[in-house]
Amino acid sequence: MFISDFAGTFLDANDAFLDILGYTREELQAGTIQRDALTPPEFYSLSQNALKTLQETGASGTYEKEYLHKSGKRIPVLIAVTRIEQTDTCIGFVLDISERKELDKRKDEFISMASHELKTPVTSLKGFLGLLQRRLAIHGDEQALHYLARMDAQVNRLTKLISDLLDISKMQTGQLVYREERFDLDALVQEIVENLQGTTQTHHLLLERQTRAEVFGDRDRIGQVLINLLNNAIKYSPQADRVLVRVAKDQNKALVSVQDFGIGVAKEHQHKIFERFYQVTDPGEKTYPGLGIGLYISCEIVKRYNGQVWVESKKDEGATFYFTLPLCSMDIQAKPFEMDEILAKIAKHV
Repeated sequence: MFISDFAGTFLDANDAFLDILGYTREELQAGTIQRDALTPPEFYSLSQNALKTLQETGASGTYEKEYLHKSGKRIPVLIAVTRIEQTDTCIGFVLDISERKELDKRKDEFISMASHELKTPVTSLKGFLGLLQRRLAIHGDEQALHYLARMDAQVNRLTKLISDLLDISKMQTGQLVYREERFDLDALVQEIVENLQGTTQTHHLLLERQTRAEVFGDRDRIGQVLINLLNNAIKYSPQADRVLVRVAKDQNKALVSVQDFGIGVAKEHQHKIFERFYQVTDPGEKTYPGLGIGLYISCEIVKRYNGQVWVESKKDEGATFYFTLPLCSMDIQAKPFEMDEILAKIAKHV
């Protein structure tokens, strides 16, 4: 634990805090331990945002960052700070999460290795299934074809799972490839809705509203976000028969929403469902299979383009998932200049 002022000077601390950072009590008392000096540059804005929240509300909330050990080593920590009433000082706690981060790293390495090892045999299975289907189609063996079709569907599910695990692994290491371009969001949404409609006989996917919106990003990855949301909408509304999709403009952003009429998401889970591997568990409800990675991947993709993902829902009353993407500059221009206006402006400045 520590006590500091808003300027970032540590005024007092317990031995555990000093041990984490490698400093002595004499150095602490000399005022040489400063927040900004201990913070790596990439975490500086995070610290400033936490400080602003602390000054405005009296508490920073809990957040993760890194401290620089006296030796230069980086120490991942969990921090929460509270303002001492009627003063310009605050008290905070610091938890060393190095061990947890190391375990996360090993888990990510295992997921990456396992996914790569699974990819090759599953690809072979997919190829041989296709070969068998073609041969049996020639002989007209309908029963065998039916079983092969079910096998093929399960292999497709396994392929999707492996692909998602590989995406997570690449996201954690910053190696996920994005192919970015300017594209028509309406056309992408319509294409995905039409393609998914062909795969479900239980739900009607209704595209209710569209707008002429162009965005910049990886078209396939943005499409992956919408596919995840639509598949979830179908999966978690087994008693319903429709899903509503809307595209709109909200100031300088494009807004896409997917609404279902299913089991909904309780309020206590709504801020957690976008976390990696988080699954909603309810003893009184049917368990839905999955690893809890689709929404995490979707959220990370949208965040890359300075967008947001959120859900509005009540338990047993369905859910509406939203995501936003910044519009291309031409879309947010209120009114294009006429040619004579442009020429007049040029002449004025010549």
